[in-house]
Order: sequence, then structure tokens, then C-alpha cells
Amino acid sequence: MRIIRILFILTLTIIFGIQTSFACRCFTAPPPCYNYWKVDAVFVGTVKNVENESPENNFMPKVEVEVEQNFKGMKSKKAITQNYGHSCAWRFGKDSKFLFYGNLDEKEENYFSTHYCTRTQHFEENLTDFDFFKALNSSTPNYWIWGTISRGDLNSGIQNVNAEVFDNKKKLSGFSDKNGDLKIVVSKEGKYIVRVYVPKGATFNISQWEEQHQLFKRAGKNKKGRYLEYEVEVKNNQCGWFDTNLYGFKD
Repeated sequence: MRIIRILFILTLTIIFGIQTSFACRCFTAPPPCYNYWKVDAVFVGTVKNVENESPENNFMPKVEVEVEQNFKGMKSKKAITQNYGHSCAWRFGKDSKFLFYGNLDEKEENYFSTHYCTRTQHFEENLTDFDFFKALNSSTPNYWIWGTISRGDLNSGIQNVNAEVFDNKKKLSGFSDKNGDLKIVVSKEGKYIVRVYVPKGATFNISQWEEQHQLFKRAGKNKKGRYLEYEVEVKNNQCGWFDTNLYGFKD
């Protein structure tokens, strides 16, 4: 009996250990002016129907989405995705409204895939993404430097982190918002040095995004405090993006 109890406890430990180790953990999603160009489809839609899970659909029930506003790639008024059986999958509920970022199926153009690690998110009228979509339709060129400032251990945004950039000898400055987003508008295309001031008590780490590693140039200190420098390239409607991960930060 005792042996059976021990085996039972070990089995539970293994099961829960596996579930914990496979919990979804994503890098902070890139900004819309970067991520938009990396996916096939971007649109607003409302979930109209979700199939029940069953052995027949391999526990991957079909999700029907009514497309309300298409920004890129989705040509149909009805889009189809699935509630996948993995830890980074969205569990879409009926009548929930989302801003979707996804990749299209090669054979069926209205089928798409998405997950937590994209910028797919619950719809809100004031999402910063919509500012970018409006800029795409503008005849005026848009040159943005966009920073993502986040807690490296919690993957959440940090507010009021200061960054500055010199544009034709003019110093431009910005502060991150509650989501950790920081946007500075510059005058033209080109490469810019961005200086980010590290809050007191915080340490930094190189971005988890491999393509960001070459952007970081150096760390230093001046009268305003410790800073990090990045070199970013700005193109029209494709922002120069830098990603800063801070640890040990306290509000």
C-alpha cells in the first residue's frame, strides 16, 4: 500500500511538473510598425462560433470569426482559426472581439493561425496599433523610433522610462506609457543613436530577440544617470525598434 501511495505521489509530481515546464512564456511582442510587416493578416473580428471539443476534431475545435475591419491580408468576411491544444494558444470565446495578427494557410486563404506570442489582443478603441494603421493610409511620411521597455522577469511594461535621440542637432525625448511603449517621431529616414536612461536599482539584459542584439552599442553614465545606447534604422512606416529588458525594477 505504501509503495502504491509513493508511486501515486511521484506520478502527480511528474504530471504537474510537465504542465509547469510547458507553461506559455513569450517575449514582449514587437510594436505594430514592426510586427505588421512580419505577418500575413491583421484585422479586427468578433468570434461568432466555437465548436465543442471532441475526438473527431482532434481536440482542435474550429473557431469562426466575423471580420469587421481588415488592415492586411484577410480577403474574406469570415475567417477560420482553431483553439489549439498547446499552452500558448488563445481560448477564444463566443462574442469576444479581438485585434488579430496571424499567418494565412497556404491552401485556404480565410484560415489563419495565431497565438499569445503575436500582438493578437482583446479589442480596445484606443490601442496604439490603430494609430499606426491610420498612418499607413496617410500621404505624409511617418518616421518613428519605437521602444519596448519591459520587466525581463515578468514580461510586463514599465512606465515613465526616459529615452532621447538627436535629430539634426535637435534633442528629442519621450517617456514609456503604462504598456512600456515609447515612441519618438524623427524627421527623416536614416540611422539614429537612441539613449535610454535606466531607472535606479534596475539592471538590464540584452534583448531576448536575437535580431535586436546588434542594435545595442554600449552602456554609460552622465549627469542624468546610467544609460543604454542603441543604433536603430528608421524607414517610412517601418519603425526603428529597440527592446530593453530591465530587472530588479521597483515602481
